[in-house]
Amino acid sequence: MSTVLIRDAKLSDAPRLLEIYSYYVKNTAITVEYNVPSLEEFRHRMKNITLRYPYIVLEADGKVMGYAYAGSFIGRAAYDWSCEMTVYLDRTAKKLGFGRKIYEAMEQRLKDMGILNLHRLYRQGGRVLKPQQCRFSRSPRLQNGRHVQKMRL
Repeated sequence: MSTVLIRDAKLSDAPRLLEIYSYYVKNTAITVEYNVPSLEEFRHRMKNITLRYPYIVLEADGKVMGYAYAGSFIGRAAYDWSCEMTVYLDRTAKKLGFGRKIYEAMEQRLKDMGILNLHRLYRQGGRVLKPQQCRFSRSPRLQNGRHVQKMRL
């Protein structure tokens, strides 16, 4: 069994993350992108995302095997308590439970920052399977100066 670590992404992770992402751009329709972004563009995207949302990586035995980030959902003020999440895993990381681990870690981070609704879109082979939504409690409560929500199962 691999030693798995989930941590905040760093800009120095960008080359490895871009390597993972490149496979999906070149070989699938999942990314909705035609060309692999430059390393500079990829780092720029990472910086913009981390201004507001978490960006995490999953390491197995010291090697980055996947990453996840969140972003605004629809981009209107009324949706400030909602976001969408994206996950990419190394194409060789199959049947290892990495997807579940990184999803759970991201869900917890978003819950901790007060996100009420998390929207995910599942794709396989470039085809959208079905939208999924994890819903946290609808009404935030203030605790120790922070909005805290509980996941509703």
